[in-house]
Amino acid sequence: MIDFMNLAGEAEVVDPTITEDAAIAGKTLCEANSKKLIGDDVLVIAIEHGKSIITPKGNTAIQADDLVMVFARTSVSDKLLSLFTDDPITS
Repeated sequence: MIDFMNLAGEAEVVDPTITEDAAIAGKTLCEANSKKLIGDDVLVIAIEHGKSIITPKGNTAIQADDLVMVFARTSVSDKLLSLFTDDPITS
């Protein structure tokens, strides 16, 4: 299940669990940014890895089964969700 939170304007926060086959799985945020997987209007706010909460930096790798909190300035699209899961769900 993916939770969505609507904010002012079209902004949203979503918290997908990373699947094994997700495009971003195994990549650092720097790698995802350089490969244009994550747009300028998207920010990874936090990562729950096991029992730890991580404040992500550029060298933070996103792994399968991580719960990732993502802020999007515009509404979350299927394309954005498909980076984190292999089964995108719309809000």
